[in-house]
Amino acid sequence: MKMSIPLLALINIITSVLVLGQGTLPATITRTAPLNVPPTKRDSAVRSVTLNPGFRTSPTATNYYETVLVPLYIEWPKPGQIVQRDNNNKAWMYIKGECVSSSITQVEARAVPIQGGNSKIKAWNVSGGIFEGALELTGGDYRIEVREIKSYVSGNPVYGRLQSVQRVGVGEVLMIWGHSFMGGPGTYSTAANDSRVRTVVTVRNPAIPNEPGRLQDFSILPYTYQQITQGDVGPYATNSWIWAALGDTLAARMNVPILLYSAAFGGSTMLQSKRNIDNQPFGYNWFGGLDQFRLPYRPVEATFQRYVPYSGIRAVLYQHGVNDRDAPAGDPNNFYDDLRYVISHTRNVQAQHPLLAFVICKEGNSMLETNTATINNHLANVLANTTNTYPGIDFGQSSTIGPWRDQNGSGHFLGTVAGHQKYLELWKNAIGSNLFTTSTPKMANVPDALKLP
Repeated sequence: MKMSIPLLALINIITSVLVLGQGTLPATITRTAPLNVPPTKRDSAVRSVTLNPGFRTSPTATNYYETVLVPLYIEWPKPGQIVQRDNNNKAWMYIKGECVSSSITQVEARAVPIQGGNSKIKAWNVSGGIFEGALELTGGDYRIEVREIKSYVSGNPVYGRLQSVQRVGVGEVLMIWGHSFMGGPGTYSTAANDSRVRTVVTVRNPAIPNEPGRLQDFSILPYTYQQITQGDVGPYATNSWIWAALGDTLAARMNVPILLYSAAFGGSTMLQSKRNIDNQPFGYNWFGGLDQFRLPYRPVEATFQRYVPYSGIRAVLYQHGVNDRDAPAGDPNNFYDDLRYVISHTRNVQAQHPLLAFVICKEGNSMLETNTATINNHLANVLANTTNTYPGIDFGQSSTIGPWRDQNGSGHFLGTVAGHQKYLELWKNAIGSNLFTTSTPKMANVPDALKLP
């Protein structure tokens, strides 16, 4: 079945234009609480055409798309997707799709190892044109194949159509969260050399500085996975900084795929995230009033609500403190309680996993300038008194100070080869193997009824 629709007409049909305005603030923020500012979708339709599963679109001429019915369609997993493994190197891969032929009552799903992993085959019934199930796989990259079973001859299946999904992985999933050290200077980045090191794309509207609008509606954030380039580490970062290279290191060290998310926001503070969580305005102008869009915490919410249910996650790599050293952006006296509050909310409300691991950095004495002892004592106490936390980089160590940083060697890591390599080295040393053996990861959501041997 084919039909051609003028693209401009289609945009008029599916575009919803909302006027930004101040709404009513809810008393508390949960995963499903309404936004304090309604979103705008003026540019969403020109980026993608949303169709029901079983259909695809392709351009046929200027301003026209052809819509084609796909007889056998795999909805999940998505190409490039990676799911978190458990501490026994296993994970359930959820597979779902549609088969439109009424004569097909069974399909066969097969996991074909591409790099590492184990092969697995199962047959599932088709009910109402839908098939779904799960394969328990070990760490590695796979091709997922689904074939129609037309009939059986002498007990052997006779196959029909075949569809496949490339480079689906079982491995480790991490989120990057913090200030400009974590986001990077944007002047020097490297791409991943290993095809197992991937992320989701960052979708932004260049007309909106710091892109608040796109993150207000999670439904338009795509499940598009790709090898990390010098650009995106989604859902928020637009440069890869050191993270692609760190992913290469981890993939080689553990021989599994690595999925990275980034919620890093230069110039942000921990207290700002707490105020976003409590739905409190900042009381001062921060980057043109981005607090009305729940920034800087919104990328954290996007990661946990849009992506983590399908991928799971091992841990958060976290660095905040230097920008919390004084008012109005930070509150050094209450830093300990506030940070534990932010961690607790992120674990229990956003991740819905109270055991989520945090790798927490200590800030540098020179960089803080004021309230050095207060902030770093609080960070040390959080690490000592908060379960499932792991020490990250300690920027109070003299070995972290040098010509690869500005402000006489104690400021930002420079966007140069030297700055990149030093910050990368520090993170390589900070992430020990115990993180991947003693922490309890959140696994991807797979119905228990599908977890069959």
